[in-house]
Amino acid sequence: MTTNSATISNDVKPAARALDVSIVNAPELRFGSFIDKVIKGQPNANKAARRAFRRTLSKLRTGTQPYYVIVAPGPTTSGKSELGFRFGEFFHGNRLAVLNIDGSEYMEKHNLSKLTGASPNLVGYTNRKDRDYVAPLADEVDGYAQLSQHNLTRSRLGSKTPVTVVLIDEWEKACKEFNEILLSIFRTGRYTLGNGEVVDFSQCLFIITANIGSAAVEEAGEKRGIGFRNGGEKTIVTVEEADKIINDHLRHFAPPEFRARVEENGEFCIFHRLSDEHIAEICELKVAELVASTEKMGKITIDVDADARKWLLETTGSVPKLNGGIKTYIIDMLDNELLKGTIVAGDVVHIFHVEGADHLDFTVDVKPLVFLSMAEMEAEIAATPVPAPKGKGAVVASITQKNVGAPAVEDGSVSTTGDASSTVPAALVSMQPFDMVYGSDSAENLEKITASIRAAIEKTPHSLALKVDLCLVEPFVANIEVMSTLDGMRAIKARYTGLRVILKGGELA
Repeated sequence: MTTNSATISNDVKPAARALDVSIVNAPELRFGSFIDKVIKGQPNANKAARRAFRRTLSKLRTGTQPYYVIVAPGPTTSGKSELGFRFGEFFHGNRLAVLNIDGSEYMEKHNLSKLTGASPNLVGYTNRKDRDYVAPLADEVDGYAQLSQHNLTRSRLGSKTPVTVVLIDEWEKACKEFNEILLSIFRTGRYTLGNGEVVDFSQCLFIITANIGSAAVEEAGEKRGIGFRNGGEKTIVTVEEADKIINDHLRHFAPPEFRARVEENGEFCIFHRLSDEHIAEICELKVAELVASTEKMGKITIDVDADARKWLLETTGSVPKLNGGIKTYIIDMLDNELLKGTIVAGDVVHIFHVEGADHLDFTVDVKPLVFLSMAEMEAEIAATPVPAPKGKGAVVASITQKNVGAPAVEDGSVSTTGDASSTVPAALVSMQPFDMVYGSDSAENLEKITASIRAAIEKTPHSLALKVDLCLVEPFVANIEVMSTLDGMRAIKARYTGLRVILKGGELA
């Protein structure tokens, strides 16, 4: 019997679609963009960080070993520890979200009990099955063992991302037994503490920093003298030569089984000394982070111009000095002005450098005043809640502006009267008279508060106390007549959070 049905040959193979494995996934692209912005001059470290990040996303992962291990030898201030802190920042939103272990604390073998906990019958042993045992709270450090499961989770600072960043600094200074502990962790991803607790390191990312071989690299450069090669290039140790020197020192320091476990679960990534160009990029990064931090913590906007950044870089010249210079020349100065009350939240501060000066200069934008009608001001005052006094000696007060023709205001302590239909004269745009009225629970506290407020007035620019009236019998109230500006009154209010300030003459734009 003949059929027309076609037969399919077993030799026919399905069509294949090529995969471009060089194209990375979207999460890794975001991480790569972040790490390239914050780690400068270390291309090998940036690549290692990307590989480590991909391991944390793995859907085909087998075994219980840590996500990744990066051993980072190299010179000091080249970004080794910074890599660990930046991992914490990316995963958990806080650069301090790492479990930071200092190898120099474990130079002696007996100190390892702080790392893994004391064994039974030894001082410091904790039996968690005891009736009297009290477990640490979620945000508390477990003092029994630095490598406890509680501390691994706590280091994430509340983040739900299941990655713990373990940063081990000064690795080469720790004793030999310290490496044996790491070897056990890298082999199985588990470690048993002295009290029998089995800690799981499978969700950990290890960054291990060391200065191994760095002194030898510097010594090799010094032996070559301070001469110049043809073309004016200074004689230095090349990257390849530095890598060879550091690798030789690593082979002598770390036993073969340790190196094998690192290479099985991660890699050795050598850091190199930063060039002047890279330090300039780090300067730009640090200034940008300072601007963001000042805006977040102090609610102050700062603008550091190009001349100021150039002077800061020339004055410091290295990463450690750069960090110190930012604190000395900018942060300390801003803190001083905040304490003086000359700048307050909402101000815009410009930072610049005058050629030849050995310091930075600061200016603050002067905010214009916008005057409102009396009806608008009454509505603004009525919408402002009055805070309740808290604690002994709390200040219960309002500050009312004594303009000619001001409307009646009542705050439970003092009232003034006037014509509600009038408006604020434009001539009062500078210094203006105010009444500061406040109370306390005793005559002694009233006098202390008064002395403190008068000291604040004396330190506030364009401010002068005219008259002080104290009532040293119940109800213990006081009245200070002040000539000041609206900015000055804002500065004083910033010192006394219990004060209620009512600006009846105008509103800051």
